[in-house]
Amino acid sequence: MIDYEQDLAPAIRKGYAPLSGDFFDRGSTIMLKAAHQARQLYWMPQAESERVAQARWYLGLPQYWVWRLSGVPSAETTALSAQSHLWNNVQGVDAHCRGAGLEPPHGTMHPAWKTLGPIRPDLTRRYGIPEKLSVVTGGHDSSLNLYPYQAAGMPDACVISTGTWIVGMCAATPLDALNENRAMVLNSDVTGRPVGGVLTMGGREFSHVAGLGQEEEAAAAALVSLLIVRGTFALPSFGDDDGLFPGSAGRGRFEGPPAKTPAKRKALAVLYAALLMVECIDALNESGLVALDGTFLRDPLYATLVAALRPKPKRSTI
Repeated sequence: MIDYEQDLAPAIRKGYAPLSGDFFDRGSTIMLKAAHQARQLYWMPQAESERVAQARWYLGLPQYWVWRLSGVPSAETTALSAQSHLWNNVQGVDAHCRGAGLEPPHGTMHPAWKTLGPIRPDLTRRYGIPEKLSVVTGGHDSSLNLYPYQAAGMPDACVISTGTWIVGMCAATPLDALNENRAMVLNSDVTGRPVGGVLTMGGREFSHVAGLGQEEEAAAAALVSLLIVRGTFALPSFGDDDGLFPGSAGRGRFEGPPAKTPAKRKALAVLYAALLMVECIDALNESGLVALDGTFLRDPLYATLVAALRPKPKRSTI
């Protein structure tokens, strides 16, 4: 298994690009380092040809664990569609790059909820697991995170999850509104329906601004107000990725009087995160229900700021 943040040799990067098809075939821009399973498949035979020749299947991470637990190899739409460059979400078929010799051997396609079998008997004996425990296909975490809102009668809700990545998904986003140069992606929901999204490393941006050791400290509303009045802001992007702002990678900076204390840095980071979140929501053209989800909600002020920055009456945030 290749770490998606592993550095690539220039020859691999250059060699893969012509094979990768257009945005709607890939579902995302060509991202940094070793992202995309299709690019990893391009790299593997060049680095480990004998080992690759011996491989029986190429499985997504959820389906790898399904195989370990049940012995059944399988494939599933959301796992294939999440920036793998192996699945065309619009047509529901293999992506163009598979025709370039990147066809991975995998098990039969199944929906995420399909029961593939009981857990392996040797595992039940070894770990005392109930013999009747069923193993389902599983799927990509972002699509599975969207599903509870769909199942609750909110099929077009804009769901924004936060952690290392900010992951936004919204089935109501028109496909022609997706801009790969602004961190926008095309995934699918558990039924295989194309779902527009946005994907950017907001958690790392937050850490750059807040500094280390501030994760558990709540931001003070009075300090956020003070920073705004003084004109102190953080501007993107501090990491290696442009995110929603083309050409901004590594150019993140602070403007206005510096936030010198840890408490002010935390307040500045929460304000920066809220502004970044509004950019994500607006990129998705969302005018309805927005559901905020994930670790940023640990700070009580975060959702309040996002709601205040999106004052249009037809929009709501939960």
